[in-house]
Amino acid sequence: MKPNKAILTKPGTKKVYALINAPEEITKLLEKSMPAHFNEAYAKAVAIEGMTTAQVARANAANEDLIMMSNSAECKIEIADGVTKEEAIQGPNNLAKVSVKRVVARVILTTTQPSYDIKLEDGTVLGKIENITYAVAQGEKAFYISQQKNEAGSIITPGYSFLPAVNPADKSKLTNYADQAKTYDYSDLHSTVTTPRAAIVADNLTEALEIGKKSLESSAFIFEASHPFGENAQTIANYTGGFRRGNTPYVLVRAKFTPNDNAFYNDYQRTLFKKGDGTFYRGEDGLLYARNKPFKSKNGTHVPEQKYTKFEKGKVLYHVFVNPDNVAKTLDAPAYRNNIYHISVTGFKTLGLNWNPLYPEDPDTTDPQQNPDPKPKDDPNTPPYVPGDFNTPKETYLAVEVNVIPWNVHSYDIELGL
Repeated sequence: MKPNKAILTKPGTKKVYALINAPEEITKLLEKSMPAHFNEAYAKAVAIEGMTTAQVARANAANEDLIMMSNSAECKIEIADGVTKEEAIQGPNNLAKVSVKRVVARVILTTTQPSYDIKLEDGTVLGKIENITYAVAQGEKAFYISQQKNEAGSIITPGYSFLPAVNPADKSKLTNYADQAKTYDYSDLHSTVTTPRAAIVADNLTEALEIGKKSLESSAFIFEASHPFGENAQTIANYTGGFRRGNTPYVLVRAKFTPNDNAFYNDYQRTLFKKGDGTFYRGEDGLLYARNKPFKSKNGTHVPEQKYTKFEKGKVLYHVFVNPDNVAKTLDAPAYRNNIYHISVTGFKTLGLNWNPLYPEDPDTTDPQQNPDPKPKDDPNTPPYVPGDFNTPKETYLAVEVNVIPWNVHSYDIELGL
């Protein structure tokens, strides 16, 4: 962008600040700080009550992006005396060049097919995954107007030091859910329950963008979130970084699973399932049932007592980190402003989770649950990972390719499973 006006000022060293497409709340905050405290206000963490990414990343009447931008680095200039307005506009004397970054990151999820079969190791088809939608969570609620770095050069965020505090009496739970909820944004999990954000079917991001504005409307925005990185070449055994399941930005993939007829324990369970609303149970034996209690079949045999996982109306969930350092063995996974993170789902290996254990509340609370994907009340199982866990899964279940393409886009393919 080129200037069409010059600003009257005095000779000497000056700092130049840029702010583009900012909402009124931000401009008022800065106006109140002028002139003595503007620099401090521009560098502070903004946590305006109720402010969401929708206010700083929105569309105008023509459906064009209006995304807030600010300085990507400090801009200083030596102002010479005796330079006219016309000369300043033309430069190079007294012409400041400011680089800006969008203050949000953008997340787009695509799939290579509208539906996928889940197969057992012997090739038997267990059932079909379809109706694939997604939401984003655990971007931070607060953000710095301009991107901040510490003395070591690492990008820091307002929640940089936050760690989930594991409950010593029950390591699957936290003691600081309230602080987690204050630090991170989970609003997209709720909004996409009522209005699902469908994944676009495309082989790559370029193809998705060529589909048209639908792909952009289907994307999500988050404020950046980061923590101290682990040392180079660290493994999960000696990891010293600050990333955990409960403080790392992720995409929640929601889908519907419809079992094949031969996946059920017997004809009786299959018949019961077809009369229901799509809810089924998976037993420890790996077979599927239409109810979770021992039963007597038509031939008089009994199913032994076993634990069951309940999938209400066939809903299955998968978690994908927004920007993993290594998808198969993730340790650090920050999300930074001015980046588009493209996740391409290429397949589903297994059934996912039946509830979201990373929502900031006790899953067994007796108060009304706020989690839009809550733990079923009749399901006693502990999920395979919990908020206090390190990010590396207990088994490798994702396969990705990472490509950097124009506009700082991180694109990778993922195969989901547990």
